[in-house]
Amino acid sequence: MIASTILACLTLLAVPVYAGSRQWEASVPLAAARNSSSSIEKRAISFKPSAGKKGHHTWPDKEIKFCFADAEARDRLRGPMEHAMQTTWGALRDLGFSYEEVSLPECDRDRINHLKVHYNDRGKLTTTIAKPVVDADWNRENPDRQLDGPAMHLSTPESIGMLDLNANVAHELGHAWGLYHEHQNPNFWVTSVTDAFPEDPEEGPWFNLNGQYPIFTPQQFNCRALSDYGAALERAKELEATGNAAYEGITAPFPHIADTQFDPDSIMLYPSGAGAVRPGNSPDGRQDVLTLADGKRMKPNVVPSAMDIERLRVLYSVNIADIKELHIRGAKKSTFEKIKSKLSRHGSARDLSCL
Repeated sequence: MIASTILACLTLLAVPVYAGSRQWEASVPLAAARNSSSSIEKRAISFKPSAGKKGHHTWPDKEIKFCFADAEARDRLRGPMEHAMQTTWGALRDLGFSYEEVSLPECDRDRINHLKVHYNDRGKLTTTIAKPVVDADWNRENPDRQLDGPAMHLSTPESIGMLDLNANVAHELGHAWGLYHEHQNPNFWVTSVTDAFPEDPEEGPWFNLNGQYPIFTPQQFNCRALSDYGAALERAKELEATGNAAYEGITAPFPHIADTQFDPDSIMLYPSGAGAVRPGNSPDGRQDVLTLADGKRMKPNVVPSAMDIERLRVLYSVNIADIKELHIRGAKKSTFEKIKSKLSRHGSARDLSCL
């Protein structure tokens, strides 16, 4: 059961094609990766632009061409989308960022170059990162998760995410431009597993990649509070029973450019209760999924911070040729790789809960 519980947490943390899901995907970075280029000013955390046939691209000429998937999506979401584009992210206009709405037929004729905005009534908030490259091999291997082009899925309840419709849409628009979640930055997490196994002093103290006390630790990640935890646990049991628990895939790094300064005001930072079950003891009535290492809660941020704006300015002004490959820190395995190794030695007698 313990192995299933651990795997459930890892399943919830697997890096998907989309960002912004209710499952706090990749909340705990599963590989310690850093950008090696000192010529790029690091702000927040964004994808690493690709010039090839894999990964993600920036939007050409800093313009997102988008369409609504149907009339209901247009009727329900046009207002919040316009508010996010023109008001919440209004500072981007002065930097040359723009949008163009096109018809659905035009969007479908050139699907890979247009963001399609979908409406749902299930509380689903998720968006592809920037302009993803459509991978035919990946689509063939994942028929239930095929991707035909950039997509945004929005829902209108104000009881989810930031507890504010306009803020939720603006958060997703940040993903559409290329920003990951602030809490996905590996610079802010521990690189040892002392928090999971405090009686093992040889693992060393809690340090992040900068040799500082971390902003986040797995100990403060309560995956049992997630509304999707039950489904993930069942999936984990199935993987464990069939021997198909693909830890290697779960722990694969994603190419990114990461800042070393934590931004508590970023609109890309989930509040502590995002995606959580109710009722809870927090002021917003939800349980806490993730808190800071010192136990403090993260508040909803309803507007972009100065650092969010600066990251996009830098991201869209960088020549792809100037971005060097990421170097994976081979001297230290990822936190979860260590936990996986220790789990196999300690056996099922250890109740690690959700880390």
